[in-house]
Amino acid sequence: HDPSNSKSLSDDYVNDVFVDKSGIVWIGTDIGLDKFDPFTQQFQSIEIPTFHGEFSVYRNPATIIENVHDPNQLFISVSGAGIYQFDTRTDEFTLYRNNPTDPNSLPDNTVYTLYQDKSGVLWVGMKSGLCTADKTMKKFTRLHLFPENEVPGVNKIMEAADGTFWFASFS
Repeated sequence: HDPSNSKSLSDDYVNDVFVDKSGIVWIGTDIGLDKFDPFTQQFQSIEIPTFHGEFSVYRNPATIIENVHDPNQLFISVSGAGIYQFDTRTDEFTLYRNNPTDPNSLPDNTVYTLYQDKSGVLWVGMKSGLCTADKTMKKFTRLHLFPENEVPGVNKIMEAADGTFWFASFS
């Protein structure tokens, strides 16, 4: 990070780095989302928008992954805000978050990690456990893998070659 250079990385603290299929490097920092173009060797800072009812303090992307159904879409977990979907063609964001009146919405806005499995199912690790999202992102299903009074925050999701899932938690 060079404060005197607007084409440098926006912050020294990096939460995640992801290289998409086109070779663009996406970086989640404590300031927000950066895009590094290996051809121009320059960074571009992309402002994560504030949506109604959402606190502007939540701008720290924790996980960045590419949508297997559409490589022009990135899923970005921003703890406290929910899940952002970013269209790399239009630079438009869509926010998925908890709506207490909609049982199909994201169960918890404190999202720690995202993983999309071989079949395209999006897995979401949250403070309150685990859920999956359908392809349209219109239905989130909470998974009850832990005793109700011992639900750990899921901070990492991995899939082994044989299809077995592994979950890392805070407890």
